[in-house]
Amino acid sequence: MAKSVLNELNCFELIQASYAAHALYFLTKIEIFEFLIAGPKTLDELNQLSKAKSDILNDLLMLATKLKFIRKKDEKYLIARKGLQLTKASKSWFRPYLLVWGAQLAPATIKLEEHFLTGDNAFKLAHKDTIWDYYNKNPEASKVFVEFMHGVTNQSLIPDIVEELIIGDAKSLVDVAGGTGSLACALASKYEKLSCIICDQPSNKINADRHIQSLELKNCQFIGTNIFGAIPPGHDVYTIKHVLHDWDNSNVIQILTSIAKAMRLDSRLVIIEGLLDREFSDSFDNPEFIHTRNFEQRVWTPGQVRSTKDFQSLCSQAGLRIESILPSRGFDMNYIECLRSPN
Repeated sequence: MAKSVLNELNCFELIQASYAAHALYFLTKIEIFEFLIAGPKTLDELNQLSKAKSDILNDLLMLATKLKFIRKKDEKYLIARKGLQLTKASKSWFRPYLLVWGAQLAPATIKLEEHFLTGDNAFKLAHKDTIWDYYNKNPEASKVFVEFMHGVTNQSLIPDIVEELIIGDAKSLVDVAGGTGSLACALASKYEKLSCIICDQPSNKINADRHIQSLELKNCQFIGTNIFGAIPPGHDVYTIKHVLHDWDNSNVIQILTSIAKAMRLDSRLVIIEGLLDREFSDSFDNPEFIHTRNFEQRVWTPGQVRSTKDFQSLCSQAGLRIESILPSRGFDMNYIECLRSPN
């Protein structure tokens, strides 16, 4: 039977859950889970290691114990199985996501009312810069964000996409804004006769080439370009995954127009995005997460999660027409297949 976590909580319970999340964020930030993975520690030892000047750590540890992220035995705290995912060694995307949420998204959420009344981006209101300018100026924050994106992409998204994406008899594929090649390299590994191109800003080339070389791929390459300008033309399939939700409508139209200009009439574009109006089956867990995901996106970027109607309008303005939409196992992924409209 499907579960729906948020639907089961009343208002009081939702607020209490937010306190719990903030407590876990703080414990992660001051590296309590790192100290505990090295071995059991007393409260005094943890206070000393974390340089605490307050007695609040005991209260936070008690809460984390009740949440089963930490255990206590003989006056010493030990890391629990759930707590392992918040350690660096686990390489889980949960840890960097929690750090991004606590340091970057939570302050932006506080600016929601000002965003509502002025239309100004909430992240910029909180941090004085748009998300991309902020990361350019704050390399440590950018590093945590990249760690989160790399983790969630490779651990949660790519396995489903590689299994679900229909390649057919395509011989070439361009992944637009493909970063360092998580998707393109995974597809190139599965389909040895498929020539894959990672298309993104030139600054990604070193890491993309390193990724390609580490997998010893002969059928994948990186091409540096501006996705608002020239996209490698004349290929069978174009993909763009979780990019359009970062941009407002005018920029989305520019990106899609660039792709449309690169496509042949028989080329396919597959947009991989969440859909607000997706009809989830009764067996699908937590369908409400697509709406909390949209809230997060609206706070974080100038973009949003969109509806089918939104994509129909945007694609039409870019010279594309939607041929089909197939759902993914992931709640925020659908395969929106488009063809270029005849002139």
